[in-house]
Amino acid sequence: MENNEKILYKELSYKLQGLFYGIRNDLGSGHKESIYQKALEKELSAIGIVFQREPAVKIYSGKNEYLGLYRPDFIIENKIIIELKATRFITRQESARVYDYLRNSEYELAYLVNFASPQFFMRRFLLTNDRK
Repeated sequence: MENNEKILYKELSYKLQGLFYGIRNDLGSGHKESIYQKALEKELSAIGIVFQREPAVKIYSGKNEYLGLYRPDFIIENKIIIELKATRFITRQESARVYDYLRNSEYELAYLVNFASPQFFMRRFLLTNDRK
């Protein structure tokens, strides 16, 4: 299998990344998080990508015991978690939290996007279910 074939949700990921960059280029870095959320919602709808806004995601322990709920900003096509921020910096704790969401849920791919940092920040997290 070639490297290109190994990229999880390749086409959808490229579309999402393009939307993230487009929103940052259009709005800049000075808005609050809710403005970026609304902008992404409108962009997703405009190109027909199915999404849920702040859905309840079940979190499980390593022993597969239900622990509670987490509400990410978006779930894209029931495949990808999107967590948006509008802060000057992304801490290691915020990155670790997104990784933990993958580790303790059924999802395998997530994006953490910070629109307000001096340099646009987007990080892709991958944790396939066979590695959990």
